[in-house]
Order: sequence, then structure tokens, then C-alpha cells
Amino acid sequence: MQNWDLGLDEYGINKKRYRELKAFCLQYPNWKEKEAEILESGRNLTDMPVVKNHISDPTQKKGFALILSNVTSKIKLIEETAREVDVIMAEYLIRNVTTRYNGYHELVNCGMTCSRSDFYRKRRQFFCYLNKKV
Repeated sequence: MQNWDLGLDEYGINKKRYRELKAFCLQYPNWKEKEAEILESGRNLTDMPVVKNHISDPTQKKGFALILSNVTSKIKLIEETAREVDVIMAEYLIRNVTTRYNGYHELVNCGMTCSRSDFYRKRRQFFCYLNKKV
């Protein structure tokens, strides 16, 4: 499936910046995995593993907290930006901008109910908002 660049020149976003924003969004699934991995492994702020001398390692605790905070803030940035564009379509926008192959027709098959032109207008709006935040 061909992945086309959006024409965002009228919004002050050139092709290279668009590709940078798209690459940022494509990392979303990795961030979700990393967040789940940290939370599932018990390496969150309250349940850190103990080192040999039975004293918790504050440096390790701070490191995992920073990683979790960084990953969570990036996830929230994409999700909040999608909700700013359209609360109802946020799920579909996220699905489209964070994966390579969720085109308009695939999203319609998943239950999205909007016209093609409205969807792509909202997608352009998403990248414009994201450009201001990143």
C-alpha cells in the first residue's frame, strides 16, 4: 500500500517536517509497549527490586521513573492532540497516524463514520496541532 505525504504547505509545514511528525507518531506503539513493560515488571515508583544488600537503589528507581514519565508524556501528547481535533474520531485518528497501513477504507470497516474529505481534513488538523506542540 502506498503511503502518501499530506500537503501541509498551506499550514507552514513542509514535507520534511511532516515526515518528522509522522515518524514521531509511528513510535507510539513502541512507547505503549515500553510503558506496559515497565508497569508489568513492577519497576514503577512504589515497587522497585532490592539490590544485594537489601537496600533499594534510589538511582535505579529514579531512572525507571524518568523513562516511564518520558514515555507516558509522549503517549498523552498524541492522544490529547487527537482529542483536540475531534473527540469522536480520536481513536481512528490515533490508529491512522500511528500505523503505516490504516487507510481510510480500513477505518470505515472498523466503524468510522465520516466522509473521506472530513477525515483527511481532520488528519491535517492533527498534524498542525502536533507541529505546534512538538
